[in-house]
Amino acid sequence: MIIASKKRSENIAEYILYMFQVEDLIRAYSFDIKLIDEYIISKFDQPYPVKREMREWYSSLIYIMKSNNLNVKGHIPALQSLIEDLESFHNKLLTSNEEEKYHLLYTRARSSIEALRAHSDNESGYDIEVCLNGLYGLLMLRLMKKTISPETHEAFEFISEMIAALSSKYLDYETKVSKN
Repeated sequence: MIIASKKRSENIAEYILYMFQVEDLIRAYSFDIKLIDEYIISKFDQPYPVKREMREWYSSLIYIMKSNNLNVKGHIPALQSLIEDLESFHNKLLTSNEEEKYHLLYTRARSSIEALRAHSDNESGYDIEVCLNGLYGLLMLRLMKKTISPETHEAFEFISEMIAALSSKYLDYETKVSKN
């Protein structure tokens, strides 16, 4: 919750990747709030009211995931909606004549995105969903200390650059909208 809200305000893609990790942690701890409390929440050096709020946050995520039958895979509806919003924003940038730099980033990343799509379970997935799932997979490989080929590393550099630009532009857009 603490990390999630900080990431949400700073980098939308990092927030989404973090939430993917939280969903997987909840699954790994078998949706058991006692285990999550023992192995995650208790490790934070926070006062009791903050830890209580963290428990409530994890408990609500557990409830949402169970209610939406996300026991094995999938994402909570709010997260899925955010991914769809990012995809719409991505398409808006691609149709804008004022976004030449973003067009260039997308053009450089496009073949890597297509290669990822071809290797994924979701061949009909939208560009941004494919990118985020791929980046999450790369993160998991790094955490497991797996070897990453130079070709894969290069492909993800292009994707990472595009997603970083998209995240920055999206947060700027959100800030402008919230001020109006």
